[in-house]
Amino acid sequence: MRTPQAGSYLFAKIPDLAVLPIDFVKILRVQADVIVTPGSEFSPHILDSIRLNYSQDHKAALAAVERIVALAACYRK
Repeated sequence: MRTPQAGSYLFAKIPDLAVLPIDFVKILRVQADVIVTPGSEFSPHILDSIRLNYSQDHKAALAAVERIVALAACYRK
C-alpha cells in the first residue's frame, strides 16, 4: 500500500468566543500546546474556523481536540 503524499485536514467552526479567532489560535498554541491554522489563511468565508491536521497519531489527534474543546469552553461568550 502506498502512503499518501498529502495531508488530511478538517475545517472546524469555532463557537462565538470572547477573543478573536486569530487570537484563539495563538492561545491554543501557548496554553494547550496545539497548533492549528486560522481559517482566514484560506478564505474570507471561513474566518470563524480553524484548520486541523488529523493525519498524525490517532490518540494524539483526539487528545488535541479535547484540549481545543476545553479551552474554547473557557473563552466562550
